[in-house]
Amino acid sequence: MTVGACRGNRSRPPRIRPPPVAARATISDVAQRAGVSRATVSRVLNGRSTVDPELAERVRRVSRRLRYQPSATAQGPARGTAKAVGGDRARSAGTGSPNRG
Repeated sequence: MTVGACRGNRSRPPRIRPPPVAARATISDVAQRAGVSRATVSRVLNGRSTVDPELAERVRRVSRRLRYQPSATAQGPARGTAKAVGGDRARSAGTGSPNRG
């Protein structure tokens, strides 16, 4: 009898690891690839008409190619829809006691 046999060891199939997750494209990545500023990318993606149509199309093409998705975390504060974590800021800015206000 071998040592491995008495412990009940069986050969296991190799562990399959998922492919590494690609980093998300940022607005800076889009700006760099399109050769414009981050502000220009923001204006284009938010539908502002102050950007030259050819430039806007280039930014949209690059953002599609990079599969750019806006970050919900970054959008929250700008839209006023951020989820508060940790309590009411108005109370914590006072005397330190939530009962005193």
